[in-house]
Amino acid sequence: MAFTEEGTSKFVQAGDVKVHYNEAGEGETLILIHGGGPGATGWSNYQRNIDALSKHFRCILIDLPGYGKTDKVRPDTGLFAFFAKTIRDMLDELKIDKAHFIGNSLGGGTTLKFALDYPDRAGNLVLMGPGGSVPMFTPWPSEGIKHLFSYYEGDGPSMQKLKNFIDVMVVDKT
Repeated sequence: MAFTEEGTSKFVQAGDVKVHYNEAGEGETLILIHGGGPGATGWSNYQRNIDALSKHFRCILIDLPGYGKTDKVRPDTGLFAFFAKTIRDMLDELKIDKAHFIGNSLGGGTTLKFALDYPDRAGNLVLMGPGGSVPMFTPWPSEGIKHLFSYYEGDGPSMQKLKNFIDVMVVDKT
């Protein structure tokens, strides 16, 4: 079955955050959490996987706070603790006791924090390049991370901010 973003789009109030997500399939719940790049959403990260995964799982593709159609909010606590709590609140609202997780980059770090904070709510974890830990041997935050985080600040995304981000991330400019 070919799912569409519009046909699977839903919202839930998770604590103080209105969370957007896409849902498809039936069975055990699988939460898919996107990375943190410009324009990242659950749908943009996982749309090519939903047809296959939804044959076996109830797939929930989350837009993390600050991304996609989810509320743009700044946490008072650490980012991963805030994301994990928001996901816990979302699962509570959707009456989901336990879920499996796939997390990409920022979503991988979020998945790890969720599993550490709420181990009885986390089933199997799949982590793809889990980001977010503080490097031991390099300056933090890196120039690339500074540009990534600044992309959404102030007046929001712009072509100049995207250009600055790409300039930092591309090593060989030839």
